[in-house]
Amino acid sequence: MKDNVCLKAYTDGSFKDGVIGAGGIISDGRTVIVEFSFPLYSEPLAQHRNVSGEIYAVMYSIFWAWKNGYKCIKIFHDYSGLAHWANGEWKANTEVTRLYKAFVEHLKKAMKIEFVKVEAHRGNALNNLADKLAKMALEEKKEAPLFEEFEDLVENFQYS
Repeated sequence: MKDNVCLKAYTDGSFKDGVIGAGGIISDGRTVIVEFSFPLYSEPLAQHRNVSGEIYAVMYSIFWAWKNGYKCIKIFHDYSGLAHWANGEWKANTEVTRLYKAFVEHLKKAMKIEFVKVEAHRGNALNNLADKLAKMALEEKKEAPLFEEFEDLVENFQYS
């Protein structure tokens, strides 16, 4: 039953030669439900390098959980800014951080979203896999269910 499950998402971003990679794993705590990996091609996003990938991996995870009827998700991340922007502890000064903050705030109305900071490259198998998936995205390896719908939502998302 989806109402009693709080998903766990391990997310990461990567960057190389102007290409942004986003990757992650969404799990019910026992089994991996979905692995995702997708590249982004955008000069404005490329200015923020791997941080843009980190942001998009989190947004995609939240979107996927919401779209599939889940009411709770814990985001495991290794970049602290993801929680700070979402929780209003850091000012969202750029276009991508304003989008991110508004996106998270909007979906928090429909579900519980928590952030858990993990240490990067410290032996956490799922965090290491998220890192690997983000790097795979740089090779244009895309596997992300509902990606086109996610992309449309983000592209048309109204925020100020």
